[in-house]
Amino acid sequence: FLPVVPLRDIVIFPYMMYPILAGRESTISAINFSLEKEKYIMLVTQKDSRIEDPAPENLYTYGTVAKILQVIKLPNNLIKVLVDGITQARIINFKQNAFLEADIEYIFPKIEESTELNAVIRQAAKLFTDYVANNRGVAQESLMAYENIKEPDRKLYYIASTILVSIQRKQKLLEYSTLLEQYYEMINILSSEIEIFKVEKDIETKINQSM
Repeated sequence: FLPVVPLRDIVIFPYMMYPILAGRESTISAINFSLEKEKYIMLVTQKDSRIEDPAPENLYTYGTVAKILQVIKLPNNLIKVLVDGITQARIINFKQNAFLEADIEYIFPKIEESTELNAVIRQAAKLFTDYVANNRGVAQESLMAYENIKEPDRKLYYIASTILVSIQRKQKLLEYSTLLEQYYEMINILSSEIEIFKVEKDIETKINQSM
């Protein structure tokens, strides 16, 4: 069993370092428990971020096992926890104590070298370049960082953590157990985002023309 830390409005992927702000008593208990053990926690996102103390049915069952790297105590009983995503995982069942714990199954997406995998990786890279070029909310430097990554799974998770899309769409990537399926899903996500950019541009042009 691993302590469960519910997340609001964010999906954390493997290889991703992220500072979580924790204020709920149950979350702080889970983190303190984890610090006394091996420092591993199960991160899962809430289906509805407005719920103050989520029950198991308010949480997605797929998430990421992470390791706690650093904890900083802040005023007002808050703590800042720096976590490092390790691997995908699925919750099999929950146990409720002072905090939620879960029996989990680790998911290591299969990476089978193939021409098809190389093709989808290349396609995703092209779309990601397009996406960054058209999205003002994403720093251009993220392309350089992406190009420095060699491993195909890290590349995928990097895109997933960088793009600004809904929790539901990001969450879907954690539910696949092969890298090929994940890349196909990523291509879908990026293609539909780029479509939206095109429509927005067309609308802007039409407005400017009519003025």
